[in-house]
Amino acid sequence: MKIVLVSLLSLFIFQAGAKDCTSLNRVPLCHKGINSNSGKHVQICVDFGSLWAHIPHHPDDYISENCGEDFNLEEDIEVYACNAGLRHKDHNDGLCFDMNQGGAIVPNCSLSSNCICSGENLPQVLNSFDYMSYEIGQMSTSQVSYSSEQKTAGRQSYNQATTSQGYSVLNPEKGVSFFLGSERFGSEYFVDLCWNILNPALENFRLKATVSTQVTENTFGSNGGYLDYAGLLHRAGVFCDTNDSGPLNFSSTPHYMTNESSFQPALNQFSYTFEEKRACFARLLFKETQNEVLRPWDLKKIVVDSILDIEPVDEIVSEPIDGPFTYCQVNRIRGNNFSCTQHSFPDTQSFRNYMLNNYGGNGDWTQDNNTNYRGLCRADCRPLRGNEANQ
Repeated sequence: MKIVLVSLLSLFIFQAGAKDCTSLNRVPLCHKGINSNSGKHVQICVDFGSLWAHIPHHPDDYISENCGEDFNLEEDIEVYACNAGLRHKDHNDGLCFDMNQGGAIVPNCSLSSNCICSGENLPQVLNSFDYMSYEIGQMSTSQVSYSSEQKTAGRQSYNQATTSQGYSVLNPEKGVSFFLGSERFGSEYFVDLCWNILNPALENFRLKATVSTQVTENTFGSNGGYLDYAGLLHRAGVFCDTNDSGPLNFSSTPHYMTNESSFQPALNQFSYTFEEKRACFARLLFKETQNEVLRPWDLKKIVVDSILDIEPVDEIVSEPIDGPFTYCQVNRIRGNNFSCTQHSFPDTQSFRNYMLNNYGGNGDWTQDNNTNYRGLCRADCRPLRGNEANQ
């Protein structure tokens, strides 16, 4: 029997706009607007005379050069299949099946000529008939080079592709193939799906990992399916790095583990929410439980698809950095004589209140503030012209 597990990836992508505002005669705004439903602020740049159209009327606009983090989960979180394991525990008893009784289990075949025995009176060392095949590479290299490997199933413990999940990757184009040739059921196998958060800013958000597993092909002949014959159980767990820094050290105790349950032909799914940044992996375990049943000769192949989604629990939009806002108000007295007044506000709302309390509308504001510039007033009191306004 050949079982192929293929890991796929589906990610949510978030993008935000950005725009430089280098002239001191212009003001950087994080603009959201009254009717915006995007949940994001967009960086724009306006002159001082245009501030009235934004600050008093758009309560969600901020004066800021930082409109929040631009997250792209496709780049900020890497997801990959990183390990697999297989074992087949010993059976210490033989089995005899009387075909005249419909394949019923009998103590021995002494009373029937139409009877088959498997390892009668001998321990059943079945792990040597099961093996897995895969291609593995190291994540530490910029260009991953894969090598083909095969491993026979372990007996009491799993034989694994690697013990360094965080640094190894299984070729996603090949998947993992489990060849189960033992004459009796009882094989146990798993696949690990790893992910690593690359952007430290994401530790400010709760992320949810959802693993969905489904049998997409179930070819077993006309008398039933693999799930029926094998009594396949499954469970899934999440294991995370225990170190805050330095080399990865995955805990042997799962952060989360589902109860063992019967694997259904329909979708099997579990989710886990992370409250902090960690390198983690999800382990998907499968176990054949019909140990007293011989594996049918017409068993062919099943395919199990595993899909790992990483998505934010909360809206993944960081707020703009608001304030302080400092500018120099420049007003012409007569000719080339000007007066300069220094203004400083701790945040946008303080500036908004100042505008509403001191100006009656756009005309009043524009008349008094069209030649302002950001920052501290200079000794030479006059408007900034040309390149001298550039930061």
